Amino acid sequence: MHILLHHLFGFLLLVLGLFASTDTGRAGDILAADDFAKDEKLLKEAQISTDGPSLLEFVRKRILTVTEIKSLDPLVRRLGDEEFTKREQASKNLKDIGKAALPRLRLALKSNDAEVRRRAAEIIEFIQSDSTSDRLCAAARLLQLRQPDGAVQVLIDFLPFIEDSTVEEEVLGTLGRLGVSEGKVDPVLVSTLHSQAPAQRAAGALLVGWAGNSQQRLKVKQLLHDPDASVRFRAAQGILASRDKAGLPTLVLLLHDVPLELSQRAEDLLRRAAGDSAPTGMLGGSETNRKMCLAAWSDWSKSNLEKLDLAKADVGLPLLSMNTRARDIALRWIHGFGKRDLKTLKKTTDAPFTRAMGSAFIVFDKREELEQWFLNDRRPNEARIAEMRFTVKDVVTVNQYLASGLGCFRGTNLPQLSDILCSKVYL
Repeated sequence: MHILLHHLFGFLLLVLGLFASTDTGRAGDILAADDFAKDEKLLKEAQISTDGPSLLEFVRKRILTVTEIKSLDPLVRRLGDEEFTKREQASKNLKDIGKAALPRLRLALKSNDAEVRRRAAEIIEFIQSDSTSDRLCAAARLLQLRQPDGAVQVLIDFLPFIEDSTVEEEVLGTLGRLGVSEGKVDPVLVSTLHSQAPAQRAAGALLVGWAGNSQQRLKVKQLLHDPDASVRFRAAQGILASRDKAGLPTLVLLLHDVPLELSQRAEDLLRRAAGDSAPTGMLGGSETNRKMCLAAWSDWSKSNLEKLDLAKADVGLPLLSMNTRARDIALRWIHGFGKRDLKTLKKTTDAPFTRAMGSAFIVFDKREELEQWFLNDRRPNEARIAEMRFTVKDVVTVNQYLASGLGCFRGTNLPQLSDILCSKVYL
């Protein structure tokens, strides 16, 4: 089990119990039922069966056909039906549909019918709750163990209806497990390279770029020029994971004119590929900074790309590498902390969470305590904080960190401390 260590704002934060478990994402591991006990418990408490077919049905309910999409409007109108049973059934159906129904439900908030407005607001709150995402993530991971027939196709069909990036990562992880076997990519995954849905093209580009044969990778390289930025990123990420430099120029271009979060992920990949030769400046949120970062990496590319050796670079897929995935999650946590984004913080941490300051420790045993601290913390010198930049230099085990004798842990009772830190580490 691993722990991420961040030096933030003069004290050390120990991020425990990350939301996205990397234990199930290590290439070559033999998956056992014990690895998924927490997921199975979560689903059973929600009265969701955890056998293979039931898990697929749980996911399939979130996949809409063209006919079902057209039926959303009548379903929303039925929230104001005169019969209570019909209103209740409409609410249940819309909750089952999930995030695909959100655009129609948001329009329903402006309805003249008070009952429609009330039910629409209730359904939106339910759909956007963390419990829904948690259950979908748990189901996606459990499918790695159950491996029911047709799972790859169902997950691919589900991709266009995913709005939560955490759910997307778990689905991609399961597709990597089930869709790549003995060095061959499932033909269903290969077919997504020509899909009309960007989410499906992106998934195919990632996994085929990483594990496909030479001819299949040529098709992925064509997607480096896809009109959708997320597809270009996934194509570059997959190709880079296969130790091919062809995706690096695309990652450089993604540092500008795309959503900042995507640029941040592109920069992290570039830094992992470049190693010590990477430019010193870090990507920021301002337009000026992003242009400067783009220029610096463009210059780096001209001088270093041809001679760059990726043989030992840490460019593996997050969904198949514990260290890489830990870095990816840590960066999301850091950016979430900087933006006071409680939703991201909740998804990338779990209680107990330890804040260390010098030799003193504050352990938040309950999620509510942790969230309250995130909300109440008043950071000093906001102007200085706004200019700070963070990178994850390494991921180490608890024992490795304790053995290093770093600052605040000197003189601490190491066995006792280790027990505290490891009490609920899922990473």
